[in-house]
Amino acid sequence: MVPTLIVIGIFFAGWDSFRALRNAPKDSFQIKVEGKMWSWKFIYPDGRTTNELYVPVGKPVKLNLTSVDVLHSFYVPAFRIKIDAVPGMETYAWFKAEKVGKYDILCAEYCGVRHAYMLSKVNVLTEDEYTKWLKSDNKITKVDQILKKHGCFDCHSTDGSILVGPSFKNIYNRDVVVLEKGKEYKIKSDENYLRESIL
Repeated sequence: MVPTLIVIGIFFAGWDSFRALRNAPKDSFQIKVEGKMWSWKFIYPDGRTTNELYVPVGKPVKLNLTSVDVLHSFYVPAFRIKIDAVPGMETYAWFKAEKVGKYDILCAEYCGVRHAYMLSKVNVLTEDEYTKWLKSDNKITKVDQILKKHGCFDCHSTDGSILVGPSFKNIYNRDVVVLEKGKEYKIKSDENYLRESIL
């Protein structure tokens, strides 16, 4: 009887915690999260997108997660939340940050060669800072918006570091090697070459 009562007690304690985890408050701030190789994208109610999460302190936030390619797992150790982002399916998690600061976001499911670099941050701001952030334009150029929208930064850097694809830094008019009919040729990455490559 004693072990049975202990197991029942553990079950009800766990069930209570599980219900709290799955029942987001009705006034939660809703943010859509997309995982893809190898970055997180956060989509806010006003349509803006970021690659880091910005939330106000002391407010419940519900994250509606999905993946656009393979299985990922959204993990924020500081808030003890970990939930899978599954292709073709929407899952969710919620949290309420009690302290202003920056907190790590990781992917906890192996998702390919750059899995270890699928990192981001939760930026917890005061109410005033968050309102100011919402009103700002974030100084994102139209080019940056297009590159982010189509996931170009997942494979290409802007600082010269080599990722899956070549860096965008000094890409115009540099020497590139192309393969044509089994032979390698060196050409310049001029406007026509870049347009054709992107398309």
